[in-house]
Amino acid sequence: FLDEQGFKETSSVLQQLRGDIKVRKGKLEVPRYRGLMVNHALSEMKDVETTDLFTDMVQDLTNPEKFDVSLPKGLNANLRQYQVTGFKWLKMLSRYQFGGILADDMGLGKTVQTITYLLSEKEEGKLTKPALIVAPASLLYNWQIESKKFAASLSVSVVIGSKIERSELIANNPDVDILVTSYSTLRQDYEIYENMTFHSLILDEAQMIKNAATKTFQTIETLKAEHFFALSGTPVENKLEELWALFRILMPGFFPPLRRFKQLTTENIAMMIQPFVLRREKKQVLDDLPEKIETDLYSNLTEDQKTVYVAHLRQMQKSLSGMSKKELNQNRISILAGLTRLRQICCHPKLFIEDYEGDSGKLIQALDIIQTAKANGRRILLFSQFTGMLSILE
Repeated sequence: FLDEQGFKETSSVLQQLRGDIKVRKGKLEVPRYRGLMVNHALSEMKDVETTDLFTDMVQDLTNPEKFDVSLPKGLNANLRQYQVTGFKWLKMLSRYQFGGILADDMGLGKTVQTITYLLSEKEEGKLTKPALIVAPASLLYNWQIESKKFAASLSVSVVIGSKIERSELIANNPDVDILVTSYSTLRQDYEIYENMTFHSLILDEAQMIKNAATKTFQTIETLKAEHFFALSGTPVENKLEELWALFRILMPGFFPPLRRFKQLTTENIAMMIQPFVLRREKKQVLDDLPEKIETDLYSNLTEDQKTVYVAHLRQMQKSLSGMSKKELNQNRISILAGLTRLRQICCHPKLFIEDYEGDSGKLIQALDIIQTAKANGRRILLFSQFTGMLSILE
């Protein structure tokens, strides 16, 4: 019997569970997130009884698309089938207090799936504390705009301004549903958040915190929330240790210490994370996609950009303020040239200010998109109304 393949496989799985098994009152206990591994181990054994709760949990983890939950009534969007599955997956993990990574390919709607989840939680009366979304600075307003578009009943505050203004914004909006902040700002605002507990912590473009040694990662690790989720089209860019770091935040204790983690085979790691990472590529859902998806992204001016923009705007306003209607008509060409300058500043002030040393919000956002696409093996066709902008990007 001991040589049978079933016993060997069961023994192998139980060996992996060794660090998680606790004995209490004659019973073996393991964390819930090991449910599928336990089920795999028991599948080869006869005369094993499991509770209905365990059976239901294994069924939900294995088939999240069948999880019994309805789309929120206030949702102003027609979700595609794979997006409905993503929403159900988030709700299912939330029910069992699990964390997870929504790792869909870029452009497949990770944001709308997340907003649908938060709206559902609000309609069910569970969003009694704010959700905290941490995102790259270039994407902050996208969360606010998309939330207003798809779920108008969700109140959203973007945490920006000076440190005092950020602190007052949070203090003066205790009933807000969603707070949105950037990774760099979060690092500076640790003392604001350390005594707060959130409904959920959602890390957008989570590959930005793949290094567990950084101050940003360590700050996020101390945040308290009931649910933890990460959104990333590239959860592993270079090495598996990045996955280890993410799960250290999402489900502490899920992976063994780093030294032992490095000894795990990729097959073992894949089996462990299978229920907690949902990834769909475009080619998998191609039949469910229209010929073209148009998405508007909104960029913020950097402080240097804003200074240049305001200076040129005031200069234009000053030169136009005393003009009569006739003079305005006579100066239409110079007015259009001034408007073009303002548009160029929004792209990059270096388009006409050679010694400009600052950055550009649109450039930063474009590079984020390009790098994410490149990491996913995607090709990009890039247009600009200013050829000089293409040179800067190149």
